[in-house]
Amino acid sequence: GFDPLLSYLAKRNIDCQRIEELGKFLTSKDMPPTGTCVSPLPSLVDSPVSAKPPAPKPAAKPLSLTDILLYLDTIPPRTRPKKPKTLAAHLASHFKKQAPTRDFIPVVRELAKLGKIVIDGEKLSYHKQ
Repeated sequence: GFDPLLSYLAKRNIDCQRIEELGKFLTSKDMPPTGTCVSPLPSLVDSPVSAKPPAPKPAAKPLSLTDILLYLDTIPPRTRPKKPKTLAAHLASHFKKQAPTRDFIPVVRELAKLGKIVIDGEKLSYHKQ
């Protein structure tokens, strides 16, 4: 339950207590009319009615082979994927926002053609730079 949270808050001199049943603390004016739908979690921040919708996010820049190579250089050699399929899955996970539907198996093959990685059966090795 919430015992760890309560003890954490108590250590920081924040007054709090467990409420077993919320209904005991609500008055009839707090209760919605019968038959209405109530959101289980009320909004924590009341937003004004005239608030503007959030501005659309700028489109992510297209993914390039240079981006992938720069990212691979940041991965420590001991933790780099050891198989081509694993590398493809790792790249897909890392670049999911820039290329959500992209298949990275062809990218791994292209890296091998460029000599950045060496594929030997199911093993993968990285070119020393």
